[in-house]
Amino acid sequence: MEFSREYFFCIFLLFLCCGNDYMPIDPGISHRMSINYADQNNQPQQAVALYSVPENYTPVNAYPLIIALHGYGSNAAAFHDLWRRVANRNKCILLTPQGTEPLQNDFGFEWGENAAEYIKLCYAAILDKIHIDTKSIYVVGFSAGGRLSYQLGLNSPTVFQGLAALGAPFEKSLINRNIRNFKTIGAYDDFRVYIGTGEEDALVEQAVQANEAIRQLGAKVHFEKYENIGHSIPEPKKDELLKILDFLLDTAAD
Repeated sequence: MEFSREYFFCIFLLFLCCGNDYMPIDPGISHRMSINYADQNNQPQQAVALYSVPENYTPVNAYPLIIALHGYGSNAAAFHDLWRRVANRNKCILLTPQGTEPLQNDFGFEWGENAAEYIKLCYAAILDKIHIDTKSIYVVGFSAGGRLSYQLGLNSPTVFQGLAALGAPFEKSLINRNIRNFKTIGAYDDFRVYIGTGEEDALVEQAVQANEAIRQLGAKVHFEKYENIGHSIPEPKKDELLKILDFLLDTAAD
């Protein structure tokens, strides 16, 4: 049976976080870190990511990690602010990478072709800084960030324990040979997926397809269709995000 480099990347992460002496991190504020990476032309680039720790954080304890990926035209700061109180309430570390490609005449960003590799570098860096519970890592995203959540989570079920994709594109081709191999060994048996879509979103049918395809892998899926909503997260957003984390962390009745 063959596995891609995604499989072996999780082994690297496990070694990375072993035997580390973690430094104290100030809670209640967002911290910034710079990430060096190579673009699609193998040229060196630098991007940023934000992270924060819950109010009760102490380096002695391990905490769940939520990786939140913004949509096209947004930025790390806005998406981090959206998720921070919810992550804090659930005693989670929050990591928000920023898209690698700035939009012209705008303050927003999009995800470049190398986005998945860049995000892996971001959470490898956070594992080196903060005491993460490596059995409780989740990736969540909206729109283009949700598409990346599908890609990262489904291709690395030995790294991530679940994902959430809101208003996200989904292509059936994502269910590739690597993912089918993981299915045969039951890698998705405890994997949790939250799919949210507005009933008036142009991507609603893709969300329906994702729900069906991912259930066939054996994952536990919660599918939410928002009434009278287009391409957005329903208000109050905090309530929906709390539902998402309750489901992923399995802290509330489904």
